[in-house]
Amino acid sequence: MNTGKKTRTVNMQKSDIEIVDIPNDTQRVLRFGDKLVQGRMNKDGSLSLDYFKQLMHAFEHIDNVKKVCILGLGAGCLHRYIHKNYPDVQIDTVEILPELVEIAREKFYLPDSDRIRIFIEDARTWVKKHSGYDIVIVDLYDEWEQVYIDDRDLKKLGKLIAYNSLINKNTYEGYMIRLRAVYNNVYEQFKPELKEEEYNHIAFCKWKN
Repeated sequence: MNTGKKTRTVNMQKSDIEIVDIPNDTQRVLRFGDKLVQGRMNKDGSLSLDYFKQLMHAFEHIDNVKKVCILGLGAGCLHRYIHKNYPDVQIDTVEILPELVEIAREKFYLPDSDRIRIFIEDARTWVKKHSGYDIVIVDLYDEWEQVYIDDRDLKKLGKLIAYNSLINKNTYEGYMIRLRAVYNNVYEQFKPELKEEEYNHIAFCKWKN
């Protein structure tokens, strides 16, 4: 059966990446094999994933945002959106797979701009050497699962840490205890219905009020 999807597979050092154009040619998806979706964009530039839209509410919690750090490049959809809609903001991102930079620019229209700096490095070591951001977005996944970074390192990185984390009914309570042990202020921007299956949870965390 023809589903209307067009799939291209890109062989990489650590993963097989699939780029999928969905029916009507309005969206494009970046996927690691048959596992986690790494990005999905509307070709008109708007955000397609609900949790990406929730993450953008972080800008309502910090005044005069100038510097944003995004841990994880994926398809670059968040970067593209922030670059277009917040013209005074500098975006730094950390990505361990250099091949993703070319894919994000050629297939997902990530701008090649002085306002977007990309560091090819393991984010777990990079965060120990940097600080001074207004907003830090934690959106790190590999081809198997979410990548964990020590919260004590993250909280030194910026004023507000926006977590995009996968939780379920068995992990939710422990996850919230962990965040509240590190931060003075934990705001649940989006809490999914708690089931056996994991789903994205968005939390905005500050260690200073």
